Amino acid sequence: GAPGAAQRSAVGAWEARQEPPLPPAVQAGADLWADGGEVDAGSGVDLPRPDLGQPPTEVKRLPGAVRFAPWLRACGVHIPEHELARDPLDAFSNGLVLCDLVQLAVPTAQFVGVQRRAVMSAAAKLHNINAALKVLRGNKAVDQAVLYKDLEIREGSVVDTCHLLEALRKLTRSRGLRG
Repeated sequence: GAPGAAQRSAVGAWEARQEPPLPPAVQAGADLWADGGEVDAGSGVDLPRPDLGQPPTEVKRLPGAVRFAPWLRACGVHIPEHELARDPLDAFSNGLVLCDLVQLAVPTAQFVGVQRRAVMSAAAKLHNINAALKVLRGNKAVDQAVLYKDLEIREGSVVDTCHLLEALRKLTRSRGLRG
């Protein structure tokens, strides 16, 4: 009777002092923390642990343009996430998706000479990109610096393309399109 109750009380006090459970990704054996640091399970090196008191609400850094996937789907653009994670980011290098997104953000936009072919020359790709960027030039809601990064976008620059996608996402959200 009495010794068992004392033992249960001691176990209860010990359990109350335990750390909170690990986040699900860590429990599943994830190799990367959300902030990009590597987890070295086999070396015995004591790597810094994330704050376990607050479970992560979202992954802060996703590769490439993966963070835009839900918004792109809401816009009717279906690009596989593995393509959005690539560097260079070729999914936007021909300008066609950008023209479609700009059309959603600015419904009155007029595009002249946009080519919609399976295979395009570098000049045709650049023309399509510039057609999209031209519509946005002068729009105070868009950082104008990114609107002159046509060559970088054609070459698949992740930073410049993501900067433009963020501006387009803000514009479409201001029109009520969520994602």
